[in-house]
Amino acid sequence: MTPLMKLCFNDGKLEDIKMILDENSEAIKNKDLYNREVFEAMIGDRSLGRVDTLNETMMAAFRETNVKGLESAVEEFAKSPEIFDLFAWQQFLEIHHRNNPDPGYFVVELQLLFDATWTVLTQANPKTDEASKTLTENLKGVIQKYVSDNNSERPNLLLELLTAVPMKKLQKLAATRIFRAHLDSYMRSGIMYIYYLEVFLYVVFTVIFTWLSIKFKFSTNGTYEWDNIVIRDMTIACFSLALYFLLRELAQFHAMYQLNLQRNWFKDFWNYIDLVASGGTIVLLEYYFRIGPGTEYEHFASVIALFVWMKVLGFAKAFSQPIATFVLMLNTIFRDLFSFMAVLVIILVMFGHAFYLVLTRNEDRDELAELDFTTIGGTAWSLYLMILGTFESSVFAGIWAQSLFLCYSFLVVIILLNVLIAIAFVNDRVKYWVAKIYGFGENHANKDNKLLLIARIIFSPLLLAVTICFFLLWYLPYATLATILGDRSKSSSNVKLDLKLDSSNSDWSGRVLDIVRRVNAITSSESAKTNAKITALDGVVLTLKEENSSLKKLLTEKMDRDDKRTRDLQKMLLAIATKVDAEVELLEDEEDQQVEETKNDDPDEPLGKEVGLEDEDTREGGQLSSVSSGAGIESKKKTQTHADVAAPKDEEGGRESVSNPMIEPVAVQKKASKTSGGGTRSAKKKGSGVGRVGEPKRGVLGGQEALVTTNCKQSTTIKGK
Repeated sequence: MTPLMKLCFNDGKLEDIKMILDENSEAIKNKDLYNREVFEAMIGDRSLGRVDTLNETMMAAFRETNVKGLESAVEEFAKSPEIFDLFAWQQFLEIHHRNNPDPGYFVVELQLLFDATWTVLTQANPKTDEASKTLTENLKGVIQKYVSDNNSERPNLLLELLTAVPMKKLQKLAATRIFRAHLDSYMRSGIMYIYYLEVFLYVVFTVIFTWLSIKFKFSTNGTYEWDNIVIRDMTIACFSLALYFLLRELAQFHAMYQLNLQRNWFKDFWNYIDLVASGGTIVLLEYYFRIGPGTEYEHFASVIALFVWMKVLGFAKAFSQPIATFVLMLNTIFRDLFSFMAVLVIILVMFGHAFYLVLTRNEDRDELAELDFTTIGGTAWSLYLMILGTFESSVFAGIWAQSLFLCYSFLVVIILLNVLIAIAFVNDRVKYWVAKIYGFGENHANKDNKLLLIARIIFSPLLLAVTICFFLLWYLPYATLATILGDRSKSSSNVKLDLKLDSSNSDWSGRVLDIVRRVNAITSSESAKTNAKITALDGVVLTLKEENSSLKKLLTEKMDRDDKRTRDLQKMLLAIATKVDAEVELLEDEEDQQVEETKNDDPDEPLGKEVGLEDEDTREGGQLSSVSSGAGIESKKKTQTHADVAAPKDEEGGRESVSNPMIEPVAVQKKASKTSGGGTRSAKKKGSGVGRVGEPKRGVLGGQEALVTTNCKQSTTIKGK
């Protein structure tokens, strides 16, 4: 800590603190708004000079806008009230945020602090244990000390806030119970008596106006009435009070304009009523004494009378919370009625058009009939009377007119009027109205709340100049008046804090909190059960998902294996087919070559001797023998063997080659059955074989052809294709 900071820690001078803040402006701009050194310098002269864990917790909660963290820190602070100072925190937040581009931002955090403090207080108050009682008393003392410090050290705080802070943020701050306690103490210091005196003057004005308006109605000459001293004095008093209230409204607008609150003035419906009531009274009196009584005067006076008594209602709501609640409820309902009135007007025009077309006739209207549908205006008036229950059933002659009347009465009388009642009940919510009322102050339910009321009474010099109360008090500059009002509440023991913690309220608060605890316990129990069920269901769903995933994986693997087997089988079959085709081609080539060689050796020698087919053994051997084009090397060897055997026979003169007719045909048949596909191709290529000797015997087995010839020595020559 620098020496300057230590000096500020000991003295706590505001000028030195501002100097430190100027030196640390870069840190402030970098959002390091809650550093220890600045905080120690800020509150060094107070009991919060030691930055401990609670202060760090509080500052962290401010940085994060953590309401629960603030409540926890306040609860810990309240256990030692000597180290918890709301006024010091208010000063700290205000100076730290003075360079913030958002004006009055510190009010937002101050509101959070006040709400957290009040929440801890209201939660601890209904409890009966010793710790809760101690906590309640400590927090009440902290709040009373805050109000006393504000009144003694910053008596002009309210008007400084009115000048520097936007009204919306200030209204939210004024809605907190702690700041309302400060406002109540400020207004109890004497300023509300001015408002009470103004209300008394307006009541006198209303009584005089009522008496004069009735008196003027039955008079015949305004000049004659002016000669009456009582009427003349009453007229002067009524005119003076009306002029005062008119100037009063103008002064209020001037004060609002200085505070940049002119929008609030224009948005307040009661300001227009004040202008019409006071300004209209002046015009009415001038009209009567210039023109006199008559029908025009009566109409004009009736309108002004309505506005005068409406202003009385506006004053009455400032003294009674039930009246203020009811008036505020009516204002809100009227705003909600715009959509309802739009629907009602459309329905009236819709049915008015239909009724006018159905019920209007060329003849003149019956003078005795209450309902008139002969003109457009009469139709509209008749429909409105029907809403109130006035109608003649004889007017609606015919089924069509009766059907229209039925639809109209059902829609307007039954549906829309019940909707109107429902609007009132929906808007009559206890928390809503209480929040609205308490947001404006307990005893003053004006839309601009107590803040604007105070500004309205004491801020504007023009206001003080035209206020009778100013002359009754004496001439005081505004600063002196504010200082005196603040000096009257220096002691915290004189601060009357309206905390709403009396025995009856505490009893009801305890009951409500007990119900809340029970509801929370039941809700927690049901939530735990529901969460357990949801967790179990999540587990089941997760298990099903895992099983489904594993099943999908198995199916995918099986499909992959099947696909692989199918591909392998296709490859194997393709290889076999390729091999068979190659062997067939080779066999055909060799066979062709053998035939050519045989022809070249002895073109005139017959292939064999034809043997009679009557021999059973030869016939059976011929049926069993077959030659295939796909026959292998064994078949070729046998053919070559027959050729070799035949050759020595010719050369040696009479040697014969003997073959076994029971073994050779079987072997040939097996070879032929293995290569049946190639045999067909060979047969097509070569054609059917014909024995050169004797009549051939043709046998067909699986697309194979065999020509079998036998001689007397049972020699057989087989040619397979």
